Amino acid sequence: MNQFFVVGNITGDIYYDTLLMKGQRVPYLRMMLMSDRPAVIRG
Repeated sequence: MNQFFVVGNITGDIYYDTLLMKGQRVPYLRMMLMSDRPAVIRG
């Protein structure tokens, strides 16, 4: 399992659906994120 953390403001454009890939339903989540500046986070 992969984990990631994103800090920012999510806009109102949130989209969730399932896609058919190689005969399997795969969940798909799209969020537009606005951020002030890139920052390196370690850990």
